[in-house]
Amino acid sequence: MEAENPLGVDTDFRRPALVALMIFAIAFLAWHTVAEFLFGITLLAVMQLALGLYFAVLLYYVRRHPYSKGLALSFLIPLLSLILLAMAHPDTPPNVFIWVFLMPVFAYSLLGRKLGFVISSTGTLSALLAYLFHYAKTPEGIHPLVLTNVLICLSSIWVAMHLYERNREKTTDELRRMATTDELTGLHNRRQLEKIFDRLASAADRQHDVLAVIVMDLDHFKQINDRFGHHAGDKVLVHVAMLLRNHLRGSDWAFRTGGEEFCLLLPMANRDGAVTAAEMLRCQIEAQPCDFEGRTIALTASIGIAMYPEDGLAFETLLSLADERMYRAKQHGRNRVIGDDMDEDVDLIVVR
Repeated sequence: MEAENPLGVDTDFRRPALVALMIFAIAFLAWHTVAEFLFGITLLAVMQLALGLYFAVLLYYVRRHPYSKGLALSFLIPLLSLILLAMAHPDTPPNVFIWVFLMPVFAYSLLGRKLGFVISSTGTLSALLAYLFHYAKTPEGIHPLVLTNVLICLSSIWVAMHLYERNREKTTDELRRMATTDELTGLHNRRQLEKIFDRLASAADRQHDVLAVIVMDLDHFKQINDRFGHHAGDKVLVHVAMLLRNHLRGSDWAFRTGGEEFCLLLPMANRDGAVTAAEMLRCQIEAQPCDFEGRTIALTASIGIAMYPEDGLAFETLLSLADERMYRAKQHGRNRVIGDDMDEDVDLIVVR
């Protein structure tokens, strides 16, 4: 089954940090532009003025659009380049190197662990080379104790930011997994069903294709719980989830929507193809009973199918229709697939 994360990577939380850093950079550049003009460092002052104006325009854009790494790089690369140019300028003192300490903070905060490592390592190594080249003849600039302190502080900041971002990613991934995955079976949960349907339906519209919505309910599941216990019921659900993973295509999606009910979304599957796939799953469930503590639990499933866009456009309409056909399968004897309304209508009495 498709392993893609339906939520994508939510990085818009970095936008406030980008806005704050840009405001800080604009204020810093404005102050330094005035100072450089007063000290006669005209070229550097002009460069800082131009960069400050650029950041002001970029800030206006950032505050009106979602965050992207491209926007962050549009801010970081010019800023880090200015720091390197300032270090290479003959009139700047050795203490300008202190701004290199901000490279890991800015890069990891705005770009995440991987790209943050690339940008901060590239910038930091370039700054070290510029520092050694510029101040190689200055005793206080290359004093071993000074260099040692600088490297220790820079390394500490770098390691701290890297570890923080790594732990944040792990925590975010775990929270995302808990929010999108059924804890027992590992399938996607009901909360994600409509979101993924909307995305697949949009893709089907663009490609002039179809999408199958399948509702599957295990037969006599309450009797399994009553006879073998709820632990056995849980084992059955995990067993069925494994069968779904093993027999669905990579592009298909499987959800546990509650209790013993599952929902499947099959892109690019017409009605005949969906019925064939559902029938194959039904046969697999019947042919592979669940083993529980040395006992064999026989399983069957009733399945109903609805097709987008033929049977409807709204998700709730299709889900309700597939559910209705699944109940009709139960009324007609269970352990069967109903893919359309050609069968004789029956009163929809819930049978489990």
